[in-house]
Amino acid sequence: MMVSSTSGYSTSKILLYLFLTTFLGLGSAFILHEYGDEEPYHMPLDLETPRITPILSTDNNNYSVGDSIQVEIGILNNESVKVELKSIEYDLTIYQTGREKIYWVKVHNEFTNPVLIDPNTVYQIPIGQTWKQRNMMNQQVPWGTYVIQVVLSPYNLTTTKNIVIEEVSR
Repeated sequence: MMVSSTSGYSTSKILLYLFLTTFLGLGSAFILHEYGDEEPYHMPLDLETPRITPILSTDNNNYSVGDSIQVEIGILNNESVKVELKSIEYDLTIYQTGREKIYWVKVHNEFTNPVLIDPNTVYQIPIGQTWKQRNMMNQQVPWGTYVIQVVLSPYNLTTTKNIVIEEVSR
């Protein structure tokens, strides 16, 4: 039986239709085969700006002049899915209240294996910082109130914490 070209269908159109539906079916089968047994979706932190919150803590709120200050940084995953962390990059800046920047360090670390942060969980970054109360010229800073600021560089997410360095009484 021949298909008439006046009916709107031709053999080449039918073959093209069959080819496309077969191609799409095989593509769908491949995708299901490749990704069907995977764990639930997780959002790579490197690709999108997920809903995360930087967390900043110190070992104390008040210090004596000359004490070392341990600064810990974490990331709170506010997503409903796991977030994948392949690297971390942040700026740690310390300001004396009402004055300009007195200390700054940029930290970048690539993880050997990606870290998965569960939903509503805080991941403590294993690379904390110790500030020895020195400015960028390696001089002891005076007593007073200081602001510690952490910015997750790729996402421009910021958190701060105030600390007090107290004058040592003689």
